Amino acid sequence: IEVEAWLEDFQRSSRVTLRKEQTFPNTKNKVRHNSYRVNMRCQHNTRNAAYTKKNTNCPAGLYLVVKKLSFSQNRRSRSKDGHIQEGLLTHVTIKHNHNHPLDSAEILKQRSVSKETVEKLEKLFQSGHSPCSALNTLKYDLQEELGDSYVDASADRSICPDFSFCYRLYNSIFKKTYVAASGDSVIQDLQERLVVYNNEQRETCGLMELTADGQIVVAFCTPLMKRIHRLARHSGEIVVIDSSGYCGKNSRAFLLLTHSAAGGLPLGVIVTKSESQNSIATGLNLLKTLLPGDAFYGRGELGPNVFMTNDCKALRQALQNLFPQTTPLLSVFHVLHAMWRWLWDGHHEVPVEDRQWLLDIFKKLVCARSPVELKTTYHQALLDPVVLKNQQYRDHLTAVFAQRRDWATCLCTGLSTWCETTNNFVENTVRILKDSIFYRLKTHTIIQLVDLICTRLEGYYTKRLLGVASGRPVRCEFQPDGVDPDR
Repeated sequence: IEVEAWLEDFQRSSRVTLRKEQTFPNTKNKVRHNSYRVNMRCQHNTRNAAYTKKNTNCPAGLYLVVKKLSFSQNRRSRSKDGHIQEGLLTHVTIKHNHNHPLDSAEILKQRSVSKETVEKLEKLFQSGHSPCSALNTLKYDLQEELGDSYVDASADRSICPDFSFCYRLYNSIFKKTYVAASGDSVIQDLQERLVVYNNEQRETCGLMELTADGQIVVAFCTPLMKRIHRLARHSGEIVVIDSSGYCGKNSRAFLLLTHSAAGGLPLGVIVTKSESQNSIATGLNLLKTLLPGDAFYGRGELGPNVFMTNDCKALRQALQNLFPQTTPLLSVFHVLHAMWRWLWDGHHEVPVEDRQWLLDIFKKLVCARSPVELKTTYHQALLDPVVLKNQQYRDHLTAVFAQRRDWATCLCTGLSTWCETTNNFVENTVRILKDSIFYRLKTHTIIQLVDLICTRLEGYYTKRLLGVASGRPVRCEFQPDGVDPDR
């Protein structure tokens, strides 16, 4: 066993892949004088029938022999070799005369996948990943771990395997092609994953529940999130709820965020398979049971002063029912983006040349500095010639203006600065959620999404906060006006 372990270490350090050329096993008719013997050849000395041949008739090789110190009937070896008498029984002969480079991409892509890499892939498969998502996850982890050295490692098949190997390994483990789990198996897998996660954290940080219509809802409040609730003053002032968007396989993640000098910090995560009000309300109730008693900087069940969301009626209604004493606001970014989408929708028949002008008119309403300016700008907009010839836009503008208390920055008493700056850190955090944690994979099932939150989210924000605490500069767009940068 020690000899085989040494052989693996030798191949790893020398970046050489060896194949067995000849073995010398013991048989009934012939007993060998060696405990172990094997002749190895370079993998580029072979007759490969495949179209892409790798044979270069490489003369390199390795001969490995382990001598016997004693035989049957307690007879010791009569060899006069002093090394054997001293217990040094292993003889290694290395022919390191390769006729090909060892570090070229063409050679490295033909290396055997290492045991460490296989173990990583098996662990990802057991967490619910498909061959494709497991390979993408492995590549992302290598990028985080190796940094600039990832370019070289990505060419080495022993470290970064190809997709066909991942697919074959998956089939050899599960004896089936990849299909998304469904029904009772999903519920059972999620329950087992949450039990393991809660045991690892030594407290309840994740809960799952089924709605009346059978939809799965999972809520998380990790130990780091609970500390943010207790220690971050802004968590009691304003909380932004945003969705990561479509994460694949009908799964959606809602992220609760608050502001800090280090950017957006998470206060909770809700994973659902539906955007219905019932599913969102169930997720918020689950999250509420996970929150510490001094959540939202001591406000507890009252919730924060302000909840900022996009224009999702189900989400806003669920928040109003659970936290009736909070003030709901609409995100300025999402309000503008919703108007942009409305203008570019062909069903509304807005001429292309008028769209930019009409969007600028609405932007002036959003950014009005006083209630008087807001009303004046609105009445001027209704009399604008371009608006008058687009009756559908005029009606839509009137309907949106009726909800002005939810989005007009000048009507957010004492919160105008937050309304202007919140969108920056929210959009940046959601982008991080997609790129750095979910890596924009298109194969997420709800099991994979939950596993990524359990294994990636906490570690990412811990590393990010440690970087800020170590003196790394924070980008200025994370710093709201009126906050002392030295505190």
